[in-house]
Amino acid sequence: MFSTKEPNEDVQTAKLKADNEHLMNVIRQLEDDNKKLKTKISSSLPSSEIKKCGTSNSPAPLPPSRILFNNLSPLAKQRATTRMMTQKEDLPRGSITSIRDRFGINLSNQNRSSQTKIKPLDQTIEEFYIMMILVA
Repeated sequence: MFSTKEPNEDVQTAKLKADNEHLMNVIRQLEDDNKKLKTKISSSLPSSEIKKCGTSNSPAPLPPSRILFNNLSPLAKQRATTRMMTQKEDLPRGSITSIRDRFGINLSNQNRSSQTKIKPLDQTIEEFYIMMILVA
């Protein structure tokens, strides 16, 4: 039985594989060094200088609406959420998902009032209703 390969081809293939493996290791090492340098640069420069450098791996800047919403008081956030919930039928398709993804607000949930106290007028109406049921 004769082999179609020459002995030199096996040696050349092994050499190419070894070269390829060596180059892959060099690439990994350079990528690690690059990451370390980027973290060093970002920790040593002020934020205004980092923006001038324009690193491609930096996270996208926050949109102004997100910054505004993050700086609202908890009560203002609750009022805004309540208003959006009352108008959610008027929003275009996909807006509820977008709001949930951007702000973490689930407009599908019922907004329960934080007040558990019964108002005097409500209590009077309930008592009147119960009396009407008992009389009838």
